[in-house]
Amino acid sequence: MNIAILTHPLGANYGGILQAYALTTVFRQKKHDVFVLRRDHCMPYTKRILKQLMILLHHPRYNNPKYKNLRQFVATKITESPILYTSVEMTEYIRKNKIDYVVVGSDQVWRSDFAMGYGFNYFLDFVPDNVKRASYAASFGLSKWGYTKEQSQRIKELLKKFTSVSVREYDGQKLCKDFLGHDVDVVLDPTMLLSQKHYEEITSSRLVEDNYIYIYWLGGEKEKNEILKQFEGKRIVDISLRHGEPLCSIGDWLSYIRYADIVITDSFHGCVFSMLFHRQFVMHVNMSGGFGRIESLYKLFGLEYKLTDIYQDVDYNLFEGRLEKWRKYSINYIDSL
Repeated sequence: MNIAILTHPLGANYGGILQAYALTTVFRQKKHDVFVLRRDHCMPYTKRILKQLMILLHHPRYNNPKYKNLRQFVATKITESPILYTSVEMTEYIRKNKIDYVVVGSDQVWRSDFAMGYGFNYFLDFVPDNVKRASYAASFGLSKWGYTKEQSQRIKELLKKFTSVSVREYDGQKLCKDFLGHDVDVVLDPTMLLSQKHYEEITSSRLVEDNYIYIYWLGGEKEKNEILKQFEGKRIVDISLRHGEPLCSIGDWLSYIRYADIVITDSFHGCVFSMLFHRQFVMHVNMSGGFGRIESLYKLFGLEYKLTDIYQDVDYNLFEGRLEKWRKYSINYIDSL
């Protein structure tokens, strides 16, 4: 079966890239051919040609060396479509490549301020009627409904064409019920479908000989510095998307988490991989990213998030038991597509 996945653009986001990698890997393990659709914002034809030319000539605007390591991983591990600028081009690509199924997800693909920038493409309005459509672990990002009454009605109509709908958070499940009248499943984020052993195979060898604390931070410096005060005198490895230097590779990023004594993060996927590698970690909720996704993640594994706790104390024997249960449930969901 030919499957196309529509997710966030695979840019400077370790978690975003790895969730796409994980979902494509699961489908490939089931002997499907998988493509990730590269949806870009509409632009005049002449500007498109100019953009393609600049990409071919390695113009820094579109070939920023900061992101070279991440793009290299995407190029070698994920099959992407050409850049598609309109709904018509998306439809033509689906037909030309004889796509059998289009899956939207995971990550915050249904967050309103992101999704509406592409019309209703992230609710698969471009998919021909003879092609099946579904969502896997789609996220609204926030716990509050962000769509207008008119948008909600259109989304409701589009979801009726889905053979199956699943979300990543319990908040998303409730939003679908309350505002769309749609009962949906909650499933694991794709990154958790693959085993720790699988990730170890793509993880770089240990990069720091001494004991260290690894910080992966997406939010403001003030909050980060407040937390770091508790670890004065400790060796800190700080790899942030906000830094100007080239970003480390996916393998190096995983290595920093795997071998850290403590991980400090405000990232959903920073938290996920700390759990997968059985690390002690400090989870700070970045409210711009929403609290519901962290709350749901903890609920899935019987954890309680406490703002007053410095460390998240995780019973990893219990965690692995629950993970196996949820992994089986989520894989069964994929098998039912």
